[in-house]
Amino acid sequence: MNTITLSLNRLKYLFIEYFVLYWKRDLIIFASFPLAKIILSHLNAPFPVEFVIFTTSIILVGASNFFGNELRGMNYLMRPANTGEKLITNILLVHIYITTFLLLSGLFGIFIAELLSAHQTRIPLITDVRDLLTARRFWEILFAVQSFFIFTSIYFKKNAILKTLLFLAILFFVSLIIFIIGDKLNKICFVPHFMPLFDFLFNRLLIEYEWIFHLFNYVVIAFFWGLSYLRLKRTEV
Repeated sequence: MNTITLSLNRLKYLFIEYFVLYWKRDLIIFASFPLAKIILSHLNAPFPVEFVIFTTSIILVGASNFFGNELRGMNYLMRPANTGEKLITNILLVHIYITTFLLLSGLFGIFIAELLSAHQTRIPLITDVRDLLTARRFWEILFAVQSFFIFTSIYFKKNAILKTLLFLAILFFVSLIIFIIGDKLNKICFVPHFMPLFDFLFNRLLIEYEWIFHLFNYVVIAFFWGLSYLRLKRTEV
């Protein structure tokens, strides 16, 4: 099938197929957020909406690995849509649909908890919602991580989310070891102000040249989109 030409009818078919398969799961998740918020509010425990959105969205992406099951993988490859259409559907479902319904569910939970609270605080509620919606760094990092999980859900044939988390854990420990070794070498070489200077330059870079941070996130997102397309195309072949 032509991998360049896009068809709105085929895209519509892919979206309909997703909702037919997963509407019950999504409805349960949507309803569970307000319930969790109400219970935690009753226990005077925090409800970190950003953390819940972040973790739940990447779990959903990782769990949507079409190639973890041979029959499901064959069905996915035989769908009447080209590589570009499948990737666009995945991107829109992850970045737009899943993220939006998790956000709305979290905000709905906060609103319901406030209605049931004996001490209703409208102004802090409005402030929290505004801060969440305008947290540019959070959304950029979220989309970058989501794009990475989109790629790994295509790259790994089985247990995609477990393999991805294992890879990230290894990467974290390797980075930690490198940092510790660098710090030890820094002390051995008697350069006591090297690490403070590095921290100062890094913090100054984020503050004065914040556009580099934003640009990096956009590059990461586009990079993993491209890798996902190439991997999916190769898998179809």
